[in-house]
Amino acid sequence: GGCDTGLPACAMTLRRLAMAMTICIACGRLRGGLLQKVPTRVWRTLRAHSSILQRAPTSNNIFGASCSVHSLRGAGSGPVATGTSLAAASGDVGGQELTVPEKHKGVRTFIEDGWTILVGKNAVDNDNLSLNIGKANDFWFHVAGCPGSHVVVRNPNQDSDLPQSVKVVAAGLAAWYSKAKTSSKASVHYTTCKHVSKIRGSPAGQVLLGKYKALSTGPLNPEAYFAAKSKK
Repeated sequence: GGCDTGLPACAMTLRRLAMAMTICIACGRLRGGLLQKVPTRVWRTLRAHSSILQRAPTSNNIFGASCSVHSLRGAGSGPVATGTSLAAASGDVGGQELTVPEKHKGVRTFIEDGWTILVGKNAVDNDNLSLNIGKANDFWFHVAGCPGSHVVVRNPNQDSDLPQSVKVVAAGLAAWYSKAKTSSKASVHYTTCKHVSKIRGSPAGQVLLGKYKALSTGPLNPEAYFAAKSKK
C-alpha cells in the first residue's frame, strides 16, 4: 500500500529498510571472512545499531592445549603430535587427556607407560621405520642372530636411556616378532637410530649398527600383555 501516514513516517520506513539491507550485506561479508572489506561508514553504522556483529577471538590452542605437530620423514598416514613420549594429538578437556596413537603404514604401534613403541611388519617396513620414520635419538631394538622386526621407541625428550621396564617390553616385542618367538630367552641388541645405517645394495631389512648394547629377555606376547595390563 501507499504511505498514507504522511511524509515523515514514510521517510522513516525507507530509512529502516535501507538499514536492514545494509546489515544483510555486511553479514554476508562477515560470514565469508571478509570483515576487513566492510566499508568504514557501514561498519560504524552497524556498530551503532547492532551488538551481535562482534569479531570472534582466534587462538592457536586446540582443546585448551597447544597442538604440536610431529614431522614425518618417511611413509606414514596423517599428521601426529608428540607429548611426553606419546605420539598423539593431545589436549585437556574437562581434566581428561585425549590421545591418538601414532600410526604409520606397515608399522604396529604400542604404548608402554607413555612411551610409543613402533614395530615394523616386514623387511621393507623395517628399513622405512629405522631409516626414515625413526629420529636420531629414538631407541632401536632388534633380536640378535636371526631375522625379525625392527623396533623403535620414540624419545621426544632426548633421554639418555629408557626406563628398564620400557626397555624390557621393547626388547620382548623384538623377540616376539622374530624367528626367536618360540625361544624362552633371546639376546636383543639395542642402540639409537643414529647408529643404524644401511650398506648400499644390501637386502631389505639388513642394516649395520655402529655401536650397540645387548640384553637377554623372553619374547613378549603383546595381545596377552596389554590385555592384562588394561585390567589392572
